[in-house]
Amino acid sequence: MTVVFRFTPDPQELRDISTDPMLADAGDLDLILLRQEVDLIIDDVPILTRHSIPLFFLTFWGLQQLRKLPTLRVVTFDIPEGPCQLRLEMQDGQVFVAERFKGASAAVDYSELLTAWEQFANDAKSYLLSEFPQLARHPEVGSWFDE
Repeated sequence: MTVVFRFTPDPQELRDISTDPMLADAGDLDLILLRQEVDLIIDDVPILTRHSIPLFFLTFWGLQQLRKLPTLRVVTFDIPEGPCQLRLEMQDGQVFVAERFKGASAAVDYSELLTAWEQFANDAKSYLLSEFPQLARHPEVGSWFDE
């Protein structure tokens, strides 16, 4: 199985926001700001394709939900400000990943999805810090960059 979870770096899109990320609260960072186009492809099945999604949403909240999946068994979340809903369902070590509105779905081993998601988060952290180094000192989310 192959998982491709990536974003397309677009520094201009990061700068086309009216709110200074250092002055934004965690909710705005998580749900509105710092959007980039994201792809999630599992075994050549495009689950998300060039969806503009706040990186904090996927790398912080989304990763937390994935880590809880072995206990919760099912996690559904709406992608902020867009017609997209991901559903993750775990059975016997496999995760069925579905995007509700497009109807795309695929199954993948939990550990492989977790590894890909963690790498995506690390890449996003590095990218955001390269564009906004001061985020490491943000009063609400700065500690996330040290995880």
